[in-house]
Amino acid sequence: MWVALKQWQQGTPIRRHMRLALFGFLRFCVQEQQFESTWLPPAVTDKDLVTTKKRIGYPLTDSQILRLLDSFPVDEIGNKWRFAFQCIAVYGLRPEDLRTIHTRNGGQEIWTNYEKSRGGKKGEKTEARRLYPLLVHDIDGPLNWHLKEQLALCEKEGLNLLPLLGKEGNAGDACRTYLSRRKVWEAIRKEVSRENQELTTYSFRHRYAYCGHNRPKADGSYRAPKQIADAMGHTLNTHLLSYSRFQTKDLASAFDETSLLVKTA
Repeated sequence: MWVALKQWQQGTPIRRHMRLALFGFLRFCVQEQQFESTWLPPAVTDKDLVTTKKRIGYPLTDSQILRLLDSFPVDEIGNKWRFAFQCIAVYGLRPEDLRTIHTRNGGQEIWTNYEKSRGGKKGEKTEARRLYPLLVHDIDGPLNWHLKEQLALCEKEGLNLLPLLGKEGNAGDACRTYLSRRKVWEAIRKEVSRENQELTTYSFRHRYAYCGHNRPKADGSYRAPKQIADAMGHTLNTHLLSYSRFQTKDLASAFDETSLLVKTA
């Protein structure tokens, strides 16, 4: 039975869900279909429980995102995936958010209706939310990919800008599969692993959180953590658990790091 589960990493929620489904099926076979009792699964398996250790998610840099997007083929499928990852990066989306993005108010706003557990009260889910951009920058400044305008135009024409994302709940797997076929993605993964961090499809979303905390607004001030949490569609507590490491601005200047760069006579 462990062979059937080996395709999913131990300690992850998806492996736990698949294990529960498999074990339920095996119990049905024994209890209802008269299979031999040797088919019964173990009651509890410590090695398959969800890990409590928080992975260190890597926030992609803007230059890495541009390198990656430039590697996508210029064809219908490549263009759809490019649009998808541009949206994920600029709006800090989860892969599943892609299924429900749409425009409102005459194409002036972009929203997602994806519902996800809020991580608080049992059964409580996220609500539809308006999306706010944090543009990707190149050497000359922010890039406006006109994502909202593209989406509004395709809605009007009845066209689909997004790639196939598989069954509900599998958008992350679809994104992961496509990225794994890109040589640039694998090159970035090696760069990240040398820093003892992990590159995932959520690294685009982590980039949004990092920029939200560390990129100042036009007036020079910084966004409140609650504003970033609301924009990303989760509670403040959930946000702080995942992204508190991004909150401190210019930490090195608070210590003697910069003084090490001063030349001595």
